[in-house]
Parts: sequence; structure tokens; C-alpha cells
Amino acid sequence: MIKLEDILKELEEIPPLPAAAFELLELTNDIHANAGKATSILGKDPALSLKVLKAANSCKYGYSRHIGTVSQAVVILGFEGLRSMILGLAIYKFLDKKSDPYCQHLWNHLLITACLSKMITTKLGQEDPELGFLCGLIHDIGKAVLINKEPEIYSQLTERSDLEHIPLYQVEQNTLGFTHADLGREICRSWQLPGVFVRNVSLHHNKFFSKVDPEETNDLLQTVIVADNLAKLFSVCDKRVVSISPTTLHLFKHRGIDQQFLEECLQNLPEEISKLQDSYPGVFAVESQPDIKVFIDLKDELQESLMRLFLVGKGYQLVSNKIHGELFVTDEEDKADLENYLFCDFFSNDTHYNDRVMFTNRLQEWISNNTKGTKPV
Repeated sequence: MIKLEDILKELEEIPPLPAAAFELLELTNDIHANAGKATSILGKDPALSLKVLKAANSCKYGYSRHIGTVSQAVVILGFEGLRSMILGLAIYKFLDKKSDPYCQHLWNHLLITACLSKMITTKLGQEDPELGFLCGLIHDIGKAVLINKEPEIYSQLTERSDLEHIPLYQVEQNTLGFTHADLGREICRSWQLPGVFVRNVSLHHNKFFSKVDPEETNDLLQTVIVADNLAKLFSVCDKRVVSISPTTLHLFKHRGIDQQFLEECLQNLPEEISKLQDSYPGVFAVESQPDIKVFIDLKDELQESLMRLFLVGKGYQLVSNKIHGELFVTDEEDKADLENYLFCDFFSNDTHYNDRVMFTNRLQEWISNNTKGTKPV
């Protein structure tokens, strides 16, 4: 049986990044730190300096002139930017296993969650968008470490989660005695990250914080929960099941996020991801999506909202008139005379995994049978 303490001890003995990176990480927590100190630390590590220069010259920061010195790069990135880059490198170090598709899957999910979290914080204007990005980026750092340190055991856990339709963190708790959120919390503490990161990493699966409670103020944590769930609807992230429930949609609305904005977030993700190209390793390219027009007609408002997000995340174009539709999603059996339709009887109540798998399989079957030369979802 693997123990949380053993994993943490191994991380102390074999850190994922060079000493200069951790010196910078520590510096970003120092209220008396300045750009001169950061430049001095970077002078010890030419490879890290090059990464910082490359990040500062990326389209993410939008400067028209070339940034030629490390000191200029440090000023442009700021300590939040430096921290994001260093933690991104650390997480990717754990996931840089080219032969393991789950590692790439998780890295994609982290980048998508980070982008969505930044979009939402920008929209709400209640938190620092860069802080939102970073909290989204590291929320599953415990999962990344578990995959790296115990790949065979973690593969068994994910397989059991799929077969038994149990959330992965519950399988972790039942089998290991701790979850990836517990491990992530201790990693954040050992790296001396501020409390906001410890809190978000530790509690992003806590059901209490994913519920609407006007008396509780968990703005950034709820934003990460929203972004994490919304990320699961994006095509490159989860091609088999929809792991989101109506409860989460209530949280969307509680956070002041309307349906139109959520759909725009999913549509704009490819562009936002491309902006990360020079700042983070292994940034993935978003494949072109099937050009299929879908008309949705569901009686339940929550059900229709989630279905719209699911299909927008898969790259489909939604139409408001069934005359223009190629694929129809309905919950009324008397509409079976439509040429191409999917009977939708899921997303009611709290949505069972079997319903999600069933619907997704039916959607993929329809695509395979009715599209020529387009890739399935």
C-alpha cells in the first residue's frame, strides 16, 4: 500500500525542478522581493532564463517589441507570471510521459481548466484573473504526482472508477486512504505556496463548496469548481462521458455566469489555448470539429442548458430553428418522425453515469452513420 508520507518524502529527495526554480518559487512569496533578486537567481540557470524570455515574448503578453533581457522579462511576467510558469513546468515534469495517453489527457484538462477559470474571474471582476488561471492549473497536481510515482496502481484506480461508475477521488479514498486532493494540499504546503492555493487544491471536490449558499463566500474556490466541471465538456478533454450535473449548473448561475457566456467560453477555448504556446510545454493543438448543425428541443431548462454546453464543447453549431438542423435532440417521443433525432432522457435529477455513457454512445453512433469524412467526437 502506498502512503502519502512516502510520496512527499520522495519529492523532497528528488524535486521535480532545478534549485533555481524553487528559489524563484520561494521568492514569489516574499513581500520584500524585487525583480533584481529574481534576475540574479535566473542568472544561475541559463535554461530556465531562456524559458522566461520565451514566455515574456509570447503572444499571451501582447508586447509589440522583442524582449531581449531577463530583467525585462521578469518585469513583464511579474511574480504571478513567474509562479505560473514554474508551477506549470513542475506539473508537466510529472506528466511528460509520451507513451501514456492519460498523462496528456490530464495536462490538457489542467490547461483547459486554467483558461476557463481565468475567463470566469475576468468576467466577474472579483478576483485576479492570473490567480484564477493558476488555481485552475494546479488543482489536480496531486493526481499528476500519483500518476508519475505510482503509474500501475493509478491505472488500476482509474479503471475501477470507469467500470464501477464511481468518482475517481472516492476510489482513491477507499483504496489508498487519501485522495489526490489530500496529496495536492500537502505538496502546496511543502512548496510553501500561499493559502489560497492550498485551499483550492484541497477542496475542489468538496460537495459543500459546490453548493449554493448565500451565506458562504468561496468565490475563487467555486470558480475553480465551475471551470473544472465545464472543462469536462470540452471535446479534447473527455470523449466518453459527460461528468457534470444540474447541481453544478445552479452554481454557474449563482456565480453570475449566464448560459451565453459559458457557451462563448467553450467556443473561445482554442484561441486561448494557443496563447499558451510559448509559456508552457506540451501545449496541445485543438483539432477541427465536425461541422454539424444541431436543433435542441427539451422541456427541462437545466437539461437543455447542459445539453447545449455538451454539444458546443464538442464543436457543433446550435441552431434555433429545426428547419436548419441536421441533428435533433428531443425528449418527446412523438417527434420520432424527424429524420435524424436523438431521444434524450438523461440529465434529469442528478444524472447517472450509465445515462451519460448511453447518450454519448448514441451520439457517436449517429455521427458515424450520418457523416462522411468528418471525425467523430
